[in-house]
Amino acid sequence: METVLKAPKGEHALTFKASSSLVRNVPARRAISIRPMQDADRSFIYRGLSDTNWRDIPDDQKTELDRTVCDKLVFDDFERFVKTERFKFRVFVAVSETNNQVGFISVGELTNPCVGLPYGAVLDFWVVPELRRQGIGGRLLDYALEYLQSKRYTHAGILASSSNRQAVSLYEKRGFYVDRVALMKRLRS
Repeated sequence: METVLKAPKGEHALTFKASSSLVRNVPARRAISIRPMQDADRSFIYRGLSDTNWRDIPDDQKTELDRTVCDKLVFDDFERFVKTERFKFRVFVAVSETNNQVGFISVGELTNPCVGLPYGAVLDFWVVPELRRQGIGGRLLDYALEYLQSKRYTHAGILASSSNRQAVSLYEKRGFYVDRVALMKRLRS
């Protein structure tokens, strides 16, 4: 199994192979290819950003929020990352053999505030809900990690909602570990 990424100008193409050292028991249940984001992918990516963001907000906070406002905030944040070279932001889209978008992942550079070292960050990650548990997410994550490794980062990080147990399980299987914990407490009822 092999997925080839056509590289943006000035970057090397990556080939993702099932035998890669980053891949561990990834099922080949669905043929996909992974490519850089195109402008036509934005509505698909916005759908994923909206779904992921809203799902990860704790229920006790949703009662005080307007989903349209939350969506605008996350879309604006996404566009800020796309347009700001400082973050070295890249988005990769998984497409089926019929060229339908089935998932995406974005990566960039962040800095560990405690030690000041840059690291490769997985920033957004989504697979179409009805296509989950078919190996697509694992292949996207492995691809992103290989990309970050090719950029010479020594560490990769990802932020996940503790309630998203499937995602946390996938990240742990790929070698991620808990580094910091954000704790929340409701102050008014």
